[in-house]
Amino acid sequence: MTAFETLGSNGISYPVDDAGMVCAAFRTSDDAATFDFHIPSNMMLSRYHEAKEAIVDKLENAPEGLMAQMRDMATGIRPGIEQFGVVTAPNGDHIFVYEVDGFGGQNLIDDANIPSLLPAPSLGYLDKNDTVYQNTRRFVLLRSNPWCCQGLVIHIVGNPHIKPGVAWPIAAIMRSMSLDDDDKIINSI
Repeated sequence: MTAFETLGSNGISYPVDDAGMVCAAFRTSDDAATFDFHIPSNMMLSRYHEAKEAIVDKLENAPEGLMAQMRDMATGIRPGIEQFGVVTAPNGDHIFVYEVDGFGGQNLIDDANIPSLLPAPSLGYLDKNDTVYQNTRRFVLLRSNPWCCQGLVIHIVGNPHIKPGVAWPIAAIMRSMSLDDDDKIINSI
């Protein structure tokens, strides 16, 4: 399997519906997206727009209305993620999906690059004890995620840039950041 380096639909990507999120034709791994609403990127964008409000508020020469625009974008993205980015997995659990198109298309994977679903709490988007996140974490680390790599020594996420079953080291760090137990953290690295 190779990376997806070219946009579909003759290089213009595929259509999307208004989902309240920001489109990106390419993933953080630089692969072409299957669906252009990348949920992890929208989680990160929403979270950091919220964080930047406090900084912009202190700037004397901030453009008029910039803080309000950032707040509106951050608060507008979250409902889109909740409405379109939470789906029912094959086992019946509600999970965050990796990509959507706003029409119902969804991509049930996760990727080793950041942002991704596994380190969503590290981004500050949600608490690591969030039920949907915990369901997502289980899904990402099971064979149901085509990029999950599990063997005797390692259990993390890979990426389309490399052949199936080959893990990316950054995923080990992200997995460890999603844990609370010191022994599990040490064993995951």
